[in-house]
Amino acid sequence: MMPEGSGLGRSQTEVSRAATTVASSVAAEAAVGRTVSAPAASAQTTTRRSRKRSVKRIPVLCATDPGQRPCRRRICQRRVIVGAGSSLRVAGRPREVDLFACLLLGRAPSGRIRCVDDEQADRIEQRPIALHVITRYQRGGSERRVRDIVRATPDLRHHLLVGADSDVELAAEQTGAEKVSVLPALVRRVSPVDDVRALIGLWRQLRRDAYSVVVTHQSKAGVLARAAAAAGGPPAVHSLSMASFGPGYGRVENAVFRRLERLLGPRTAAYAVVGADLADRFAAVGVPRDRLHVVRSGVPLPGELSSRAAARERLDARHGTAPGRPLICYVGSLEPRKNPVLLARLLRDLHDRTATPPDLLVIGDGPQRGELLAELARLGLSDHAVLTGYLSEPRLVHEALRAVDVVLLLSDAEGLPQVLVQAAAAGTPYVAFDVEGVRELLALGARGTPVPHGRVDLAVDAVEHWLGGSPEPDVVADVSSWSPDAIEASYRSVLTGVLTASRRSAPR
Repeated sequence: MMPEGSGLGRSQTEVSRAATTVASSVAAEAAVGRTVSAPAASAQTTTRRSRKRSVKRIPVLCATDPGQRPCRRRICQRRVIVGAGSSLRVAGRPREVDLFACLLLGRAPSGRIRCVDDEQADRIEQRPIALHVITRYQRGGSERRVRDIVRATPDLRHHLLVGADSDVELAAEQTGAEKVSVLPALVRRVSPVDDVRALIGLWRQLRRDAYSVVVTHQSKAGVLARAAAAAGGPPAVHSLSMASFGPGYGRVENAVFRRLERLLGPRTAAYAVVGADLADRFAAVGVPRDRLHVVRSGVPLPGELSSRAAARERLDARHGTAPGRPLICYVGSLEPRKNPVLLARLLRDLHDRTATPPDLLVIGDGPQRGELLAELARLGLSDHAVLTGYLSEPRLVHEALRAVDVVLLLSDAEGLPQVLVQAAAAGTPYVAFDVEGVRELLALGARGTPVPHGRVDLAVDAVEHWLGGSPEPDVVADVSSWSPDAIEASYRSVLTGVLTASRRSAPR
């Protein structure tokens, strides 16, 4: 039976008929590295050519390729070629699919397939399955942590369950999860009816499928999935990239989420926390300290640093910033939690009180872009700000952070701000509201000034200090714990420990 959502638009009977037609004229050679050949007959030449064109359009994941990279060659030289009538395992589940039907129709049954023999399939299906649950999969820090965990634990099979507001295609493409599905009732907003439905749906799924561990991401999914797992399900690991309570949150949110974490903490097998400051916040509300493990979020870091003068020259040429003028910078999403509109007020105050006022560089995009532009215009600062939009190449962000004089962050809440990690790696000082991670980076050797939340006046003072100070030698913080190898080792340690403890406690 063909998988749902294949988009082939043909019934199983039609597929079988197509397969029979091709199979009757083609002999398959079931050997690694050999192509599918046809008898030398002129009547079959057209069929062979048509099949070659079709094969080019089939993205295949090689079972023998540890990286599981999509193979787009005409014939994959590293896979096991499966002959007519053989069993093709799709997404880890055995399904009777004729390979020649796939070739004839021009695409794989599910869009992406992994060709394996029966022995390989058995090994795959014996691996433990981790279910990841995330409230909303878009482009952000939590999503990066999902990808980091999948990459760090290739010995596990990974299923991903996302909420209704997610980009499902992006999730499948970025994570490489064996199975990606949607839980429609899982939404970000507070909705008692949807929340109960989501909890019941999670509870049923955890009991229906043989999951060895559930890994939760973001606040809503973290609460509901851990609650469902606590009722007799698999052990739960909660990935923490930001707090759900504390400064920057309302009184009701603070009270509710503190209470929930106090209840769920002893029932959560482990927390993978982005930073030590954030771990301290959860320990303070009663989460057992020995279950809090610091695991950094992957972030692109600069390689060899160029001179600041050379970086600034390239930045001016690329984005039109004024050569020779002091330059302050914000990198991140233009959304309410980050308070980007306050940047205009801060810039205005600096222009009113400094002899050589700076310009502002904003890298990023988001729903408050228009509001920020309007505020800059109202304050007469349109000619002193450059908004680049989102920069997809990390190299360009690194170069900007190396070129500017001060990096700004005025967020209400963070876990450990990734842009400040990058600024610390570039040796550039920062001024930030005193959220989690700001002081942690200072302890690692970064240069910067934390200011109380909401105190734009003190942020202005701090920026003025860094702009007016005498040049200092480059000081680059110790960011070795953000290396890909360190992150993968940390995730493997956490997941291995949880699975080992679960096996030991299982009834014999």
